[in-house]
Amino acid sequence: MPRNGWCSMGRNIHRKLFSSAESNLSGKPKYLTWDELWEHASPKFKDSANLDYDKIMKLFTTTDLKGYRQDERFANMIDDALHCFYAAHCDYFITIDKRCADKARLVYEKLGISTAVYSPDQFYAYASSLASIE
Repeated sequence: MPRNGWCSMGRNIHRKLFSSAESNLSGKPKYLTWDELWEHASPKFKDSANLDYDKIMKLFTTTDLKGYRQDERFANMIDDALHCFYAAHCDYFITIDKRCADKARLVYEKLGISTAVYSPDQFYAYASSLASIE
């Protein structure tokens, strides 16, 4: 598809999303918080069979969409949210992506998940300190 075709398709998608959001928000009070607005305006999806997945993905993506350590591309945000979910089942989450690390720490803290988040350098220092203890 030519580049201008993608641009046109993107504008059409945005128009439909905003139209859907506006119709979902009609009649809602203007003093709602961002989270309350999100609940009213976001598309309604059926919960998955894995409620932990839903909690982590929702908190990670809404944190990004609110502007906290925002990713430049939507696809990156989704990939990072998935990495955050899978790492939640491990003792350590090691990533070079500082934005992802910050959002993961916030998500883990809010949900009471004990996974420690490190950059490779931080993890090396941590592992080295453990080795020197023995």
